[in-house]
Amino acid sequence: TINLTTAMPADLGTLRMVPADPRKLLPDLFTANVRKTNVVTDAQRNTVTGYVTFDVINLGLTPVPPGVTYTAFEDRNRSGRYEPDVDRALGALRHEQALEPSAAASQLRIDVAGSVTFRGNQILVAADSDDVVIESNEDNNVARCECLLGMPFIEDFDDQAVAQRLQLEFGLGLLLVL
Repeated sequence: TINLTTAMPADLGTLRMVPADPRKLLPDLFTANVRKTNVVTDAQRNTVTGYVTFDVINLGLTPVPPGVTYTAFEDRNRSGRYEPDVDRALGALRHEQALEPSAAASQLRIDVAGSVTFRGNQILVAADSDDVVIESNEDNNVARCECLLGMPFIEDFDDQAVAQRLQLEFGLGLLLVL
């Protein structure tokens, strides 16, 4: 116990309570809902072109500064993280606006072009791929496309019989959910 006494009354001004964990005061980029909007796959060359859209939200308590880079990539080593020396970048976006703490997601778009290892590979998007923003949680910066590039998707078909036949023809019984 420490007792402080002063000869004169001390005015400490306004006191603010802060969380015990100061990381909670940081921004927190959360990436989700990567969509293969207008992505075309060349099955002969294993290349993709088009763009992906995704949602990003700042779950933290302070704004994310402008200039954050978002990268669409092929996760070549299946680590679930963007590693520029290993993974293949397919496109990038430098977002020049601050991202305020919010309950609403911002939808962003990245143009993609490049080769992929195989036709059905996924595209992932990494927020803050240059790792310049100090965040409260770095583990929620990457989201994957809920799709297989170049493959037909159940939701693309109104006729479930056609969807089931395509599912069997492409051997995707375990990957596609009816």
